[in-house]
This record gives sequence, C-alpha cells and structure tokens, in this order.
Amino acid sequence: MDHRGNPARGEDNIRTLASDTGCLAVIGGVHTPVVLAELSVLHDLKLPMLIQWAAGTPLIDNGYKPNYVFRLFVRDELAGHFMVGELRARSIERVGLLLERTGGGAL
Repeated sequence: MDHRGNPARGEDNIRTLASDTGCLAVIGGVHTPVVLAELSVLHDLKLPMLIQWAAGTPLIDNGYKPNYVFRLFVRDELAGHFMVGELRARSIERVGLLLERTGGGAL
C-alpha cells in the first residue's frame, strides 16, 4: 500500500492491513517520518513490522516493550566500524568511495 510519504496515510494503511485476519506482519519502510507515526498503531495492534533498510535507528530503538519493529539489515552505525576493521585486517590503506548526494546519502 502506498502511503505517499504521508504519516496519516501510513497509519491508515497499517490499520487496513491489520484488519485482514491473514496479516501476520508488515514489511515497511522507505520514509522514516511515516514509520515513526505508525509505531503506536503497530504496537497497539501487536503487529510486527520488518524494516528492510539500515537507517532510521529510532524506528528500532523506539522505547516500546515488547518491541514489534525489527531491522533486516545491518545498522548504519555498525557498518562503518566493520568496514574499517576489515580494511585494517587486510592492511588496505587506500580506499575509494562512491557516494550519492541525495536525501538518502547526503554528504
């Protein structure tokens, strides 16, 4: 379901999906502000959400107990440390980076 970047529409979508008795979980994401708005609905409904990207740490570290939101990818703050550790372990001293200049990868 397309929330079109609108948090209120995202909340409505979660309620609609949850009303289907066959709905076990939601795979979501893309817009952190939308998922932030959906958190209370997800937890009220005890509906798990699987997030398929590495950013948006507050979506996972959200203070809910139990927490129904799960990340499927490595956390951004861990990825950099891991990559540097691998470079050091392999004695690689020169590294080239290709970075995007967008909202998802702004420098």
